[in-house]
Amino acid sequence: QDYYHADSGKFLIRNMISEEGGQAAVLSPDQRWLAMEVNSYAANWEERYTYDPEVETQWILYDLKHLTSHKWITGKSDFYSSPGVSIEFIGWSADSRHFYFVYYPYGRLSSGLPAGYSRLDRASLQIQLLVPNVIFTKLSPDGQFIFMVTADRIEEQMAYDVKAAIYTLAGKPVSELQFLADQLPFEALNPTNFYNEDGYDPYPDLIPARWNHNGAEIAFAGPNGDLWLQNTNGETIQIVSALPVEPYWQEKVRFSW
Repeated sequence: QDYYHADSGKFLIRNMISEEGGQAAVLSPDQRWLAMEVNSYAANWEERYTYDPEVETQWILYDLKHLTSHKWITGKSDFYSSPGVSIEFIGWSADSRHFYFVYYPYGRLSSGLPAGYSRLDRASLQIQLLVPNVIFTKLSPDGQFIFMVTADRIEEQMAYDVKAAIYTLAGKPVSELQFLADQLPFEALNPTNFYNEDGYDPYPDLIPARWNHNGAEIAFAGPNGDLWLQNTNGETIQIVSALPVEPYWQEKVRFSW
């Protein structure tokens, strides 16, 4: 995604999206800021055509008023974000003061970034961890709530005491934490590529989950064949218990309302 100045036609910056990864820039509600993933030479991309191993991958806020970049995290040159796997953009607060994102524990950024759901302060570029050890998310259609699966602890390629709940964007739970599993191995958290009825899906959902159309409730299933319904009023209803399922069955399931 290349960005140009509308009046002058001048090239401004390139947001990195490729077969290796990356994700679309996210515009703030006040139309001034772009949360972006770029290379360290993104502002002079048109002058660079060859691969440079010294180039960094950067996550920035781009000021559309002053046409300036503000870096908040840096990664290796061969690191690209992948929603559900490493860094995932979630969205902005309504007042454009904060940007929300997830850094999953199986990412390989190695920059000291805390694993979990975090808030970036636009003015100071400081990062605050709001919900630790997040291993799966699903944003509501209206962008007001986020369903998150968390672990009490993560060690030795395993997530322990796995639970799920609906949260506000500010990281406050609006429903009780629903227990899902005693443990989940990382091969389930970051499953391999496979084919399903809908075609090729490189990153299937860890937990089958689907919001209804107005974002008021979400249906989700656990790894042991249990099925629940949660709503933004804080209610949790168990629909089905202990379906006879095979290991990693959630890789082959999709919900629809």
